[in-house]
Amino acid sequence: YGCDLSHDLWSSKVLADQPSLIERQHTDFVDAGAEVIITCTYQSFPEGFGERLTAEAVGAIAAELHESVTNNVPDTAPCPLLAGLVDCKGISPRLQLPDKGVTLDCVQSLDAFRVSRFAASLGTALDCAEKVKRKIAEAHKQLVIVGSLGCYGAALCTGQEYTGAYFADVDLLPSAEEQRHLYASFHLPRISMMRGRIDVVGLETCPVVTEAATVAALLKEVQQPGYISFCCRNESELGSGETLVEALQALDIENNEFLIGVGINCTKAKYARTLVASIHSFLEARGLAFPLTRKEEHCSATADAQQLRRRHIIVYPNSGEDYDGEKKEWVPDLSDTGTVKSYGDYAAEWVAAGATVVGG
Repeated sequence: YGCDLSHDLWSSKVLADQPSLIERQHTDFVDAGAEVIITCTYQSFPEGFGERLTAEAVGAIAAELHESVTNNVPDTAPCPLLAGLVDCKGISPRLQLPDKGVTLDCVQSLDAFRVSRFAASLGTALDCAEKVKRKIAEAHKQLVIVGSLGCYGAALCTGQEYTGAYFADVDLLPSAEEQRHLYASFHLPRISMMRGRIDVVGLETCPVVTEAATVAALLKEVQQPGYISFCCRNESELGSGETLVEALQALDIENNEFLIGVGINCTKAKYARTLVASIHSFLEARGLAFPLTRKEEHCSATADAQQLRRRHIIVYPNSGEDYDGEKKEWVPDLSDTGTVKSYGDYAAEWVAAGATVVGG
């Protein structure tokens, strides 16, 4: 669409300059056959808008959500992540985001958050997606809106979503508890804005196991359906070097009804088939996989119950280039000398391996 995306906000910058273009882009995808659209919020974060959410503001957001999911429900499961954010004890919700040399406006309360530039941008993104969904409904068609959560590395703005090196320039590595607090406080404000306006939340391009597990637990606590999508550097490892199997185990997917799927994105297409097959094998061993052929399905009460337990496998890789975080542009992968396939050829392989949702 001719937009300059060399900005810390990436495509979210377009929301401020040309929101009608985002709506047009959604429409173009739907006209081309898409049944799912993703909000333009991947790289939306307060610092990109010159703001910083204080621990108190994040705690107020968490408190409101905690009350929402536990009110008048006596048997509700404990919500340790939300409770930890409410009882922030002065812990900064942003431990390691880079200093851009700009004075940030502090957002210190729930009311201030609701009128912040950050929240206004999220609202615009949701408006654009909802307008397209309403148009589709008028034609008696269905459209799923995914609320995009870019991983924490995306906010660092130099390509850490591909490497998982979130703390490479830090003298003291945050503890596991501090990292969980960081990831929960980073993602919760967007989730709170999206609830009730999207169908599914999608954590995208995640290269770190702890972040994925934290968001999965957060989805369960706020009772929001969602999926986790990993960024992988080869056929078996996340960008961080942790294995895909480790990541899947950490999600506790069999005990989380709100985690409706898992997959990969922003990964070289040549690795996707093996990664999809690995995810399918993991889910199949736990009775959570969709069958590789619909002929295996039968109409019965047992089959219907099983259908509810199954998890989607989502795949939307890139076309094979490498991302240059400094230049903020895609560059050719000079090491890739394999046979060039069309995206359609690849997609057929992914579906055969178990993918149930395919994008580009």
